[in-house]
Parts: sequence; structure tokens; C-alpha cells
Amino acid sequence: MNYENLDLFGAPFDLVETYVYYQGPLTFALRSRDIPDLYYFVNTVDEDEDQGTRSTLAVGVSGERFRAVRGGLVPFREVFTEANWNRLSLITWRWSDDHGSMRAEISSMRGSDLPERWLPTERALLDLPTDTVERYEADYLVALSAAQRRTIFAIEVESAGDHTTQFPAKQAGELQVALHKEIEALARKHSATAQVLQDMQPAVIGLKAASFVLIFAIDSRDRMLEPTEITFQVFDDLNGMLRAAAEPDKSELISRLQGGGSRVRNRFVDLLKPLTEVGSGVTLWTAKALSQAVEATTVTAQQVREAARAIAQVKPQEDTIEVRRGALVGLNTRTNRFEITDLATADRFAGYMTEGAAADANGLKVGDESFVTATILSVTQFTGDESDRMQYRLERIAPFVAASPV
Repeated sequence: MNYENLDLFGAPFDLVETYVYYQGPLTFALRSRDIPDLYYFVNTVDEDEDQGTRSTLAVGVSGERFRAVRGGLVPFREVFTEANWNRLSLITWRWSDDHGSMRAEISSMRGSDLPERWLPTERALLDLPTDTVERYEADYLVALSAAQRRTIFAIEVESAGDHTTQFPAKQAGELQVALHKEIEALARKHSATAQVLQDMQPAVIGLKAASFVLIFAIDSRDRMLEPTEITFQVFDDLNGMLRAAAEPDKSELISRLQGGGSRVRNRFVDLLKPLTEVGSGVTLWTAKALSQAVEATTVTAQQVREAARAIAQVKPQEDTIEVRRGALVGLNTRTNRFEITDLATADRFAGYMTEGAAADANGLKVGDESFVTATILSVTQFTGDESDRMQYRLERIAPFVAASPV
């Protein structure tokens, strides 16, 4: 059976892929060689061995419709039931008189005239991974960066279980906000000036598809040229953190985050959160201004989960501080708050008290002349706290007793 040269609009054809095969293709797709956006779904529906015939249905569809059906957005049954007269053909194959080959008899049909036994079931889906919008090409970033003389970058993500080009809007929004704030946090690390921060604002400039790709540019509105001395450092840091996240040993990632400060750490956690929620990996594509090159850093979905778990497992840094002689300048036993000034160093410590320390502090006088000794625990959270300040917890307190003169 020669499907390549069937007398259908768009012939000749190439076999694109086969979905059901038994002693030859039974359900498959054809594509026109002369009209690249024209496809046919072909489904074998009947065979009569006594008559020596085989009946197949062929329905012509556009490229967009083909990808929608292939990706599972449209039930396979609807391809045939919704077909117009000039799109649906019944192909009846009969043995030639010499039984050496089969010839095709083609007639047009309406989808509404098809017998039920020739139709796929209502729940039948192809549901195959399919690019349903324009494919992303990395060279596009290089060309765009060169033309606009600024840094262009993209994040490529995927939604686990989705076989078409889509990504949940909620997580896409969270991802854009987190990426914006991470770039801002890294820019602060290298330059604290308000002007540089204003010139480092990411702007969404496009959407492409390999899986799902958001394209951004650095928008330096108040400058003729982008502050590349900061931009390059920011993206070196960001790519470095992502490369470290992809490593089996997450110690380098933790080290990089520790050196970046609380804002960098927290924004990186925010970046991972929407990815873990939808089971996605991420690729950061970067075409730095005037570089004529693109860099790609990929973290798989499994590596994203492992990185998020490793960060969550980092314990707060705790240090014990012994105050040998201090002044209890603040005390609230109702809220368990305290404030002590170490008279030897002039350091001020304020925070919460343990139940035991609160009991010890009950009844103590407050003021610059209320001298105490205390044990204070300093706690620095790895993530969550934006201030980079230590938190203090009073473990023990007692009135100061001067040493007896010898």
C-alpha cells in the first residue's frame, strides 16, 4: 500500500510517525512534501479478508491542529468527527487483478456520517510530548543581544506531566518575580548605588518554546549603555550558583549562598520554590552584551529538589556568648523579651528568653546600674531572615556578684 503517492491534496507525502503497527502501519501521520503545514492522520478502520479489502480514513489538518492532537489537547476521535467534507477521505484498498499489488479507491466523507465502530473511543488521546508553539533556538539570543547591544537571557522550564508547551501561570509569575529579585540582590552585592540597581531591571521581551522559555533583557533606561561591569558579575554569580546546584555534592552551593548574604540566599530559595511545585528543571541561557556567545546552565528537576532540600537542611549557626558583667537595661516577663549591654565590650543584645531564664530574671531590677551575668545564645538563620542580623536568646541570667578582694 503506497501512501506516499495517494491521490490526496498535498501529495506526495512523507510518513511522519506511526502510532499503531501490526504487519505494517495501521495508525500513523503523513506530511505533505510541498505544503509543510499540511498533515494527515490516517487510521485503519476495517479489513475484509474475503473481499480482500482494507478501509482507512485520512483526515487533513494544519500544523497547529496536528500538534494539538499529538500533544493530547484534542481527543483523537474529534479529528474525524469534526472533519469537513473536503478534509476527510475514505481510502479503500483492493487487490489488483493480478494480486500483485493493492490499488486505492478514494472518496470524500463527512465526519458526521462515520459509523460508530470506525471511530476511536471518546477517551483516546495521543498525548505525546509536543512543541505546540514556535521552537526556541539559542542563536536567537546571540543575534538579539548583538542587535540591541545589551544582555539577553532566558529561563527554560517545563511542567511535569504536560506534553504540550505550557507552564502554570501562578508558578511562572513567581519565577519571574524571584528571578528579578535575585538579580537585584546580586547587583546589591557588587554595587549598592541606587543608579546601578535602577539600571539592572530585567524586562520580559518574549516567549519561545523548546519546552517553555521566557526571554528577558536588562533594561537600562537611564543610560546609553548597560552597566556591564555589574551585569557580568551578576550573571557569573547566578550561573555559578545554578552549576553548584547541579552538582551531587551541594557544599559549593551552600558556600556560595553563605557568601552572598541573606537576600541572595532567600531569593535563590524563592527561585527554586515554583520549580519544585511543578516538578520542573531549569536552564538559564545568557547572551552577555557584546559577547557574541550564549552560555547555558542546566539544573534538572531532580537536582532542583535536591538543592532545595539541601538548603532547607542547613542548620542555623549558633554561638554562645558569656556576659561576665552587663547591665539589664530592658525586661518584659510577659513577652519574655530582654535587653542587656555587655559593659566590657559595649555590645547590645536583645531578644527572647527561655522559660528558665525568664524565671531567673523575674524580680531583677532594670537600669544602667542593674548589673548581671548572663549566657546568651546567638542564632544566625541561613534563610528566612532578610536582615543578616543575629538573633539572641537568653539562656541564663543572675545578679552580678563582684569578686571578693584578695
